[in-house]
Amino acid sequence: MHEVGFRTRNSGKLIRPWKLLIIPAFFLMTFCFFPAQNQFPIPARRPFIPLTTMIHTAADARRINNLPVQQLADTLTALTSWYRHFHGETSNTFPFGDASQGNSATTLGEKLTNLGVMVTNYRNGSYVSQSNIGEILDGEARDLERNAPLAIGTWWPGHKDLGIGSDDDPSARLAASIDRQEELIVITSPARYKPERGPGTWPYVPSRGTGKGPGQKYSANTHDFISWLRIDDEIMRIRELRQEGNTLVVTVDRGYFRTKITSHYRNARVLSPVYIGSVRAVHTDTGLAGSPYVNKPQKALRYGIKFWQDVEDGPDRDGVGWIAKRIIATFGNGRAAPYFQGYTGVWLDITSSAPYNNADVYGAHIRAWDDCAGSVITNEKWMEYQIHKVQNLKRLIGPETGYPELHWTVNNLVADGNPNNARNQLIASELLDICSLEFWLQRVQSWEPQMGQNFLVQRNNWPALYWAKWSQLSKDFSLEQYKRFTYGSLLLVWRPSATQFEYGGAFGLRKPDELYFWDWGQPMSFPENLHDLDSIECEVPGDSGMVTIYSREYENGRIFVNPSTIPAGYQLSRTYYDVSRSLNGSEPPKVNQVQINGRDAVFLMLSR
Repeated sequence: MHEVGFRTRNSGKLIRPWKLLIIPAFFLMTFCFFPAQNQFPIPARRPFIPLTTMIHTAADARRINNLPVQQLADTLTALTSWYRHFHGETSNTFPFGDASQGNSATTLGEKLTNLGVMVTNYRNGSYVSQSNIGEILDGEARDLERNAPLAIGTWWPGHKDLGIGSDDDPSARLAASIDRQEELIVITSPARYKPERGPGTWPYVPSRGTGKGPGQKYSANTHDFISWLRIDDEIMRIRELRQEGNTLVVTVDRGYFRTKITSHYRNARVLSPVYIGSVRAVHTDTGLAGSPYVNKPQKALRYGIKFWQDVEDGPDRDGVGWIAKRIIATFGNGRAAPYFQGYTGVWLDITSSAPYNNADVYGAHIRAWDDCAGSVITNEKWMEYQIHKVQNLKRLIGPETGYPELHWTVNNLVADGNPNNARNQLIASELLDICSLEFWLQRVQSWEPQMGQNFLVQRNNWPALYWAKWSQLSKDFSLEQYKRFTYGSLLLVWRPSATQFEYGGAFGLRKPDELYFWDWGQPMSFPENLHDLDSIECEVPGDSGMVTIYSREYENGRIFVNPSTIPAGYQLSRTYYDVSRSLNGSEPPKVNQVQINGRDAVFLMLSR
């Protein structure tokens, strides 16, 4: 048998006839089957920027965690290619933890953690957490009263807020010294500082419901609670009170919550407990209130906490230690270290530069008392104490105590472009893994100052989460509009060198919107501030005014953002594909002019 073929002139190597087809086939594939350069763009396989997703219940997590082996593996591969941070945004459920386990050997959180992503869950970082009776966080106020009563936040009616009263005010002080046996105490009235509808006995009320029974009791809820006052280091339960001229006469039970009974001198300050649930709070938080003013047996009582106090101040003052124990008890679900239900981090709410939602017994706004300074707590001190708290929590729940190095994330750090702003300084401190910018760009007046912070985050590679909180969306936006507006505003500033930030919201355990998958390539400029961006003055039809829209050019397209509330139009110098809305694989419309609604963005891609 002979091989069929021919030899080349120079090498003498045998060339088979079928190999002659390779070269023309290569050209055929190149010119006939490869996409033409002017074809419409298609989304990438992965999002353009790092995304965070949030869930509120365990149902989807449990369903995914119990899929057949190969389907589960494929789903986890997809999820971790879309998101790098998974968060349970709920205080009384751990949706990635034991609640997700079902018949599987491990939780969904453990599986995600093993694939290298961050998995966190909510925890109030400065207060007794919100809860209804019967939920897992129910009973925290009672536990705090029993184990760390001198760590409960207090305030003083003589200086109830910055600029209201003073440290030398004669109000809310003992009118006469008392010995260890006295149960009838007389207090100078602070009535001149009471709320408009407050009674003459403000801010004191008798204990209520089961809280007024004989003997040592603890608060059960916002109806059945212990009403108390604090003088020096002694807590006294209020049984009865009456007004007598410029004084209040109060009948008390001494040494309550097992505090030490001592004598107290005339003019000693009479402090009251800080409750959570101010009438000044944003409307979305009114359902989280836990002050006695709520007066519902199904609602848990909530206190502020002196989280700046630690074990060195004594076990009954150890506020940060109490918070750490509650984190261990709930994230660990009663199991020994290092079990954490698969979570790699704790998301601490209310860990910012100022107190929030603090209230008296009637729900009126007050400001906590700073025992160390002998005055109301300032924003500067509050921030200093927050840093001290996080440092302590890292020590109490970490390698020293049998746990892995955890991720620590905090909330409420939206700010402006001033690098000396306390919130920006906390983000820049390298103390935290993620700092959440909650409700990012939701308020009409917030765009310019928050864009200033956006520039700081991108330029300095800060670990910020742009939390587009569409689960609590203001009426100013539709859902899709808000996503376009926040994402477009971020891309006006985005830098490839910024690797620590995230953008996210309640995507759930589904694929993110197509909007986030377009590959914009490299930015063609790196603005330092709003003035460096391309700004375009657009005429308003039928109006003599002008609207400023902002634009940034990328390697693969161009983005326009209209931060005003007025629609604007702009004539383009070339044709683009408009990818602003979901296309489900169909060809994007070609445009040579843009119409941008107020507080919206338009995303234009070049052909590929």
